[in-house]
Amino acid sequence: MNVRFWLHLGIAAGLFVFFFIAAFVFHIYEVFYFFSFLAYGILIFNLLSAIVHADKWFHYVLCSVLLIILGTFASIDVLSAKEELLASWIEIEWLGLTKENIGDYIQVLLILINIFTGSLAANTLFYGLCKKNSTVK
Repeated sequence: MNVRFWLHLGIAAGLFVFFFIAAFVFHIYEVFYFFSFLAYGILIFNLLSAIVHADKWFHYVLCSVLLIILGTFASIDVLSAKEELLASWIEIEWLGLTKENIGDYIQVLLILINIFTGSLAANTLFYGLCKKNSTVK
């Protein structure tokens, strides 16, 4: 049993619960707008740290599935906070956003989040497959 892998995975799961409670119970995102991006960055870091200590094939599959789920939650988070994002981004004049084009920017943000987490998941599976079949130990 690889204790370090499960430790990093447990930290990621615990932080996910903590960030979920902080976001939806305490409404911390009303004060700190980029809370979700910071939280998702920390969670991705912990999942990637768990991959470093993975030694079984299901560790890589588990991390890949969790990265895909994390990307799904990030997309849902962006969609649920669309109105708040719209209001805060329109106030920043140098961005040059209007009500007509801000929806397009949010769609691009969703696509980028899904591409990023999906490619991380695919690379995790590929890395696990290459590591498993490698003759170099």
